[in-house]
Amino acid sequence: MLLRFQKAAGRGNYETGNQAFSKRLRFLTIRQGGGRRISQQIRELIFQMVADNPSWGAPRIHGELLMLGFDVSETTISPG
Repeated sequence: MLLRFQKAAGRGNYETGNQAFSKRLRFLTIRQGGGRRISQQIRELIFQMVADNPSWGAPRIHGELLMLGFDVSETTISPG
């Protein structure tokens, strides 16, 4: 098993890549304001549209959702 190490900020010890990823994931999952939450139904619809149309990007899916009457931001749809 290959472990990647990176120096922890402000500390003298090192952490593995998994620990760094875990910290990053925890940071990203903490709600930090932003827009309103989308419902589970809209989320499932977005995932279904992505699965059915793999060549569509976020702008196209956003446009389709707007035509269906759902008011969501394009950044809600884009993965990154």
